Amino acid sequence: MQAMGHEMKYIVVDSEFYGERVYIFSDSESHADMAQKAAGISDRGPQPLYTKVVAAGFCAASHGKILCYGESVSLRAKARATDSDLLSRLFGYDD
Repeated sequence: MQAMGHEMKYIVVDSEFYGERVYIFSDSESHADMAQKAAGISDRGPQPLYTKVVAAGFCAASHGKILCYGESVSLRAKARATDSDLLSRLFGYDD
């Protein structure tokens, strides 16, 4: 994560082969472009390995935690209630 409060974008993809994977990236890139690069997903839907986007939105560090919120219009996916805890654990923030 960049400096406290700096907004980033994220997606969570799920596939039969790999399970759930999280990608965090600059707010200058679209969610759809990142999904295509990271997981082989396009606006035509899932690609091989049954990969699909299960969550997408924005995230930022705030008060010792990663907060996830919002949605990706390009992917028609929203942040899940569990995403903040998931990303916080990935970055080593304590509960």
